[in-house]
Amino acid sequence: MGAAARSVAAGVENGSVIDEEVLKKTKKILSDYDAQLAYLRKELEEVQREFREWEAANATPAGGK
Repeated sequence: MGAAARSVAAGVENGSVIDEEVLKKTKKILSDYDAQLAYLRKELEEVQREFREWEAANATPAGGK
């Protein structure tokens, strides 16, 4: 867990107000993770599509090899 996340967790546990700078850093980290996940979802969809195409092109006819 990074320093910013630990600071946020400590603030929440103690019921104190979260520092504005920590909040900005945390939002930036979450935004970056969201962008990375969106990119990875897109890549996964592309790989799955390519695999389906490969499977269809390399399917063995029924009853034979």
